[in-house]
Amino acid sequence: MRFQTSFEKIAAVTNVHVAGLALVLLRLAVGLTMFVGGLNMPGPWSLSLMFGGAMLILGLLVRPVAVVSMIASLLIILPTLIDSVTAEFVMTSLQVFGVNLLLASGGLGHAYGLDGVILRNIHRPGKVAKFLFG
Repeated sequence: MRFQTSFEKIAAVTNVHVAGLALVLLRLAVGLTMFVGGLNMPGPWSLSLMFGGAMLILGLLVRPVAVVSMIASLLIILPTLIDSVTAEFVMTSLQVFGVNLLLASGGLGHAYGLDGVILRNIHRPGKVAKFLFG
């Protein structure tokens, strides 16, 4: 049996167009949030947030951008657990981590994104290409 991405598993039990549209809207919402957050954030993280947000909006390199965002959200969460912070901040960071985990699970760049177009046009995709565009 062929390996299925998360998008393909969801699409098998739901209406493909509705599931694809919902995942595209989620990807666009996360991308816009990252892009606008990068515009409003001073410092060295602003450019990387804007770049990651633009990549999610385009559906390009969704999996690597989500993995980097998960690592960044963990780096934000872990020091705050030592200090006394509000539960709201920790929950927001965990929600960002969860959404990025869904994006990193694979296949979300294929739903109206450039990842699917690029992967279909590679003659023999290797493991690296499947990770980057899968």
